[in-house]
Amino acid sequence: MICHRFLSPLFLRSTACVVLALFLGAAPAMGDQDFCFVVAADAHQGYHKNAKVAKAEFARTIRQINAFDPAFVVMCGDMISSAPVHKTDEQVLAMWDEFDEQVKMLKAPLKLVPGNHDINTFAGETQSSTLDIYAERYGQTYYSFDHEQCHFIVLNAEVIKDGDKTVSLGGALSDEELAWLEADLEKNHDAKHTFVFVHRPSWQTTQTSAKVLKHWQEKVEPLLARYKVAAVFAGHLHRYCNYGQRDGVQYYGLANCGGGKVGGTIPKGTNLSDHDLEEIGGFRHFMLVEVRDNGWTCKVAKRDGLHPDTIVTVEQITNRIMAIKKSQEKPTASPK
Repeated sequence: MICHRFLSPLFLRSTACVVLALFLGAAPAMGDQDFCFVVAADAHQGYHKNAKVAKAEFARTIRQINAFDPAFVVMCGDMISSAPVHKTDEQVLAMWDEFDEQVKMLKAPLKLVPGNHDINTFAGETQSSTLDIYAERYGQTYYSFDHEQCHFIVLNAEVIKDGDKTVSLGGALSDEELAWLEADLEKNHDAKHTFVFVHRPSWQTTQTSAKVLKHWQEKVEPLLARYKVAAVFAGHLHRYCNYGQRDGVQYYGLANCGGGKVGGTIPKGTNLSDHDLEEIGGFRHFMLVEVRDNGWTCKVAKRDGLHPDTIVTVEQITNRIMAIKKSQEKPTASPK
């Protein structure tokens, strides 16, 4: 399997690459690897504020993904936007139809991770409508699969059925899913690399409830570390961030690749320019993961080309927001 670069201005600065592109008529190879896969998030098809932009941006993402010829693509949730204005099953089904039509353009198999705009208790004609629709169309909300001696785990931290009720998980895992996760990790402990995908970055401290954060830190993170998971990917916040490693496990958060507000929720009273948003991870992108015998690497595929996965870190976001807020503070009047 060969992964390819798309022809960005940054990439074409290399004369050798230009010659290859001109004579071969294709994007040049990135190097030797066993295979590569793509992770994206938050396509938000049917986005109520600007559905045309959502559709166009997602189509652009798909074209860029296809240029790399990945083994498969994982979409980390919020494929559609079934809230806050979409309330009927008919509206929800129409958004899924739109999403399915769009992803027909993908050349690689697609794996879905449920997000809070895909399955929830606040859209559709009954409390369980969105979950029922998702399960009927796409099957299990959490599952695992293998590729080239590597193991991949998809988690559901959104809603579950509890008898006749639909219960919100809010970013946590149910007891049943947590037990399944441990059994699945044990069964596949000898995988070359293990990767985990979930919609919400519940390890993120500033926008996660104390209860969910405690659940993640005390029950989920130790499990992932014990079985030497390579990396965990999430979406939800609409900002890219390399959260670094915790007990040997690498954590990433992805921004939106289609509709929705780029940059997500920002501190109140902070006015951000487009440049500021870029600095804190507010840009459309996906991630390219290259897997080799001796390890794996991640790159951030923005609209202008590939970037290292350290392009935005927690420390950079914190420092940048603090600097912006300080620059926007009104000077206090000196006492007379």
